[in-house]
Parts: sequence; structure tokens; C-alpha cells
Amino acid sequence: MNPSGDAPNPARAIEEVLDAVRGSSISELEIEWEDLRVRVARDPSASNLVPPYDESAVEPDPEVTVRSAYVGVFHVDSSLPGHGSSLSAGARIGEIETLGMRNPIISPVAGVLVDVLIEDLAPVEYGQPLVTILPDEISDG
Repeated sequence: MNPSGDAPNPARAIEEVLDAVRGSSISELEIEWEDLRVRVARDPSASNLVPPYDESAVEPDPEVTVRSAYVGVFHVDSSLPGHGSSLSAGARIGEIETLGMRNPIISPVAGVLVDVLIEDLAPVEYGQPLVTILPDEISDG
């Protein structure tokens, strides 16, 4: 019995042993009490089997997704060019009507319109993707 009078909990004992070994230079540890025995061994030369996360190795998505900042009804701007057309930064993409107010949706970058992801007069939620744009610095490259 342990000091609290409870029977040893094998799962908790294993957890504590692993915590003691993890992040240390300990390569082998064995603990035994009453009818419970836990032994942990590891190869210290294989301590970093998983390489550290390298953020530069992940290729970012080159497209910019314009998302709704409002809940309401999306109105595509009549001057919005078709797919594959150029957009300037600040170009009006459309509006979202919320409680009778029309809130403009503006292109944050200059580039090529890749896709309009929502139909005219469709209801939209906050954060919902509306259009994707391939920025000029990528589409020119």
C-alpha cells in the first residue's frame, strides 16, 4: 500500500515513470514495489527520431482567400470581372447586406481572380470564404 492507503494504480505509475525519463538523459529506469514492477528502457542515441518542425519546409498556399467579415446576404459587384481576370488592390468584390446595411467587400491584394466561391444573393456566415485571388507577385513569377 502507498502512504494514502490506496492500492497502487499501474497506469499512474507508468505515467510517472515515463514523465521521469522523458526529456532526460536517463536511458533505463526500473521501479518495483509490492506486486507492481515498471521497467522503461530507451536508446539515448535515438532520442530525436522525429525531426523538429521546420516552418520553412511547408509551402504556403499562394492564393489569398477573401472571407466574409459579416453575417448576411452576399451581393456580387456588377463590375467584378470573370475568372482569370485581373483585380487591383482595393477593387470592389461585392457587398454583404446585414440588417439593411450594405458593407463593401474589397480586394486586399492586386492579382488574378481565381474563383468566386459563393453565388450572388446567397446567405453568408462570418468567416465564410467568398473569393480566391492569386496575388500579382506570385502570378507574375
